[in-house]
Formats: sequence, structure tokens, C-alpha cells
Amino acid sequence: MFALSSQTAGEIAEIGQAFSIGVEEAGKFASSLMAVGVDGLDAKNMLQEVGAELLGTGFAAGPVIEDMAKNSGQIGKYFKGNVKEFKKAAIQAAKMGVSLSQMEKVADGLLDIESSLTSQMELQVLSGRQFNFDKARSLALDGDILGATEEVLSQVGNIHDLNNMDYYTKQKLAEASGMEVSDLYRAAKLKEMGGKFAENELAMLEKQGITVDELHKMNADE
Repeated sequence: MFALSSQTAGEIAEIGQAFSIGVEEAGKFASSLMAVGVDGLDAKNMLQEVGAELLGTGFAAGPVIEDMAKNSGQIGKYFKGNVKEFKKAAIQAAKMGVSLSQMEKVADGLLDIESSLTSQMELQVLSGRQFNFDKARSLALDGDILGATEEVLSQVGNIHDLNNMDYYTKQKLAEASGMEVSDLYRAAKLKEMGGKFAENELAMLEKQGITVDELHKMNADE
């Protein structure tokens, strides 16, 4: 943080407090972006934008900020240095119930072409359904890890579809998609709730012993 003016450093701390991120996490976020070439003032503005965009949505800014800080190296690897696109991907990842690192894992799995195609064909045999991850592979090849993950999840189906699969089919779906079975359920639930139910709230309820099936029977208001 030595490269920041005292005013900018103070503003970052205040933003961290304002959005309940915490001063330390706000500092880590700013320094992680600066480490990959982002200007200190731009890092401060990015922190403020993330908090503002999530305010009132039911999604906490803290986990998104932490996710961005941990995966700041993706700015150059996948986003061609475009911090705005990196921010957009992080926020959308949270709304889908996944993280930036999970999206990277999905893309890496898709780009292991031979294994990915084999898993896809085995999945089709086991499930009796057609799955085509060609578009997702193309997006992953272009470095669009957000688009690739969205495309994969669009084919997973809803919780009823997941519940109708046996254990081995679910495992094969997880293998083909590059995601854990629990992550697939979480993403399906968040999609069903139409963005009205935040990922951290879902995790909190699950810790209280409320099952995914019980949550499935609830509407968004409940």
C-alpha cells in the first residue's frame, strides 16, 4: 500500500467499513489489483463499484471482494487487462453460486478436449439426455470463462433434473462440467430463485440443517 497517497488509502479503508468488507480485506483487495498493474485510484473506484452494485441485492460484497483479491491474476490471463470485465465476471459468478477459481476450473476441464468429450458421451449414455458443450469449449478457448460457465450451467437443468439422476450420473455430470455435485445443486437453486436468494444466505440455511429438497419446496419469499 506504500504506493498510495494517504488520502486514497484512507478512502479505501472507509469504503471497506461502509460495505462491511473490513479495512484489512479492502486493503488486500487494493494491493492485489495494484500487484497486477492496476492504478491505486482505479483499485479504490473498483472497490466502491462492487459494493454499490451489490447493495440491496441480497449478495454480500465481502465474498466477492475476497474472490477478486485471490484471483487477481486472472485479469491478465483471461480478461486482457480489462478490470471492468473482471469485476463483471466476479459479480456474476457470485450470483450463479460459483467463484472465479471454479469458473477457471470449468474452463480448464473443457479445454482438456479428449477427456471432456469422453465424459460428455458417457454422461449422455447414463442420463439418456443430450449434452453438447461445444459452445462452452469455444468460449473457454477464447478465454471467456464466465460465458463458458454460464453455457455449462444452462445445460445442467433444474433441481428436479438433478434429483432424477442416480449417483453415478451425477458424478459423471460433475466430471463433464468441471464442478462438484454440491456446486451444481447450489447453482441450480440460485437460478431457480431468480437472483432473489443470495449464495451466502443459502449456505447459512444449509448449515442449519435445512436440506436442498426442503429449500426447493420454498418460494423466494419463504
